Amino acid sequence: MEQQIFWMVIANNSRTSTRVFEFGLGNSTLYFLSRGCHVTGVEHDEKWFNVITSAAKVFEYEKLQIFLGSRPYFDTYSSNEYDVVSIDGRDRVLCLKKVLQVGLRDSQIIVLDNTERVSGFGGRYSEYSSLLDGMNVLHFEQPYIHGLDPAISSFPDRAGHRVNHRWITTIAFNASMNYTSLGKRL
Repeated sequence: MEQQIFWMVIANNSRTSTRVFEFGLGNSTLYFLSRGCHVTGVEHDEKWFNVITSAAKVFEYEKLQIFLGSRPYFDTYSSNEYDVVSIDGRDRVLCLKKVLQVGLRDSQIIVLDNTERVSGFGGRYSEYSSLLDGMNVLHFEQPYIHGLDPAISSFPDRAGHRVNHRWITTIAFNASMNYTSLGKRL
């Protein structure tokens, strides 16, 4: 379902290629590249930066602009020209605040990874809730099987990683952006 939402936004973009900005690189970077998106991103972990850079070479590498930045790196975002902003790195609340400070276009979406850490799920990103007030918000949860051996308690993601906790991704967008389940404007 999560991929369908991404693809709907990407497929219905009026430009020839969707532009994505990512705080923190990972499987989503490779996913967006596999869909022909232009990806700009910042990562603080040099080892992980090198892993993603190497993996990205199988795609249209010229559509990738990624930078190794030190924390906090929220100031690397300065324009709302992007169609999708993915927040999946360090300093997530600061990154979200910066995106909202710059301002959202009507058709821009924000992808927040690991929102299971908001208030009620541990509280690490408890400010997310108040920052997203007034926006449309969709939550997607990776299947998790409780009570089993932690090594097999969840289904693996695309990279084969498993987690021993709930794993929720949230998509947020302006209340004025209304799409049908086929990704078409109302």
